[in-house]
Amino acid sequence: MKKIIIAALSTNLVLGKHGRLPWSLPKDEKHLKTIIQDGWLLTGRTSFQSVQGDDLFYDRSDVIILTRQSDFSAQDKHIAHSLEEAYAKADQEDAHCLYILGGARVYQQTLDDADQLILTHVHATVEGDAFFPETDSENWQQVRREDHPADEAHTYPFSFVWYNRIS
Repeated sequence: MKKIIIAALSTNLVLGKHGRLPWSLPKDEKHLKTIIQDGWLLTGRTSFQSVQGDDLFYDRSDVIILTRQSDFSAQDKHIAHSLEEAYAKADQEDAHCLYILGGARVYQQTLDDADQLILTHVHATVEGDAFFPETDSENWQQVRREDHPADEAHTYPFSFVWYNRIS
């Protein structure tokens, strides 16, 4: 099973602030939804319960929520209390691809397991309270890049960048 981390992060590695994205990038939202439509999703409880999570995870049964809360439940969603349990659930469902959608703690836990990163680099320094982990560029090779300017609909310029793990 291929494990792919997908995230949008600022120049200073900010993912979010107060449970929200600190930018408006409609192309990024569309890009994300297009990529994840045929795979299983792994997310943390906080990200699942966020404003963006309401839209992203609604009406999907191929979602695994990673949480430490033993009594947490969500209708038509799979719950895992460890990363190993989450991976096992995806394997049991014959998931060919597991998209890892955060939050910060989930990214930190899964970075060493990921085969690929699909990152939206937001070309701005912003304030935030959730951060993407530092990555070692020696472990990743950029294989594709699409640059997009800021405009009326997009707060900042940004780039979609695909990285493959270097074996």
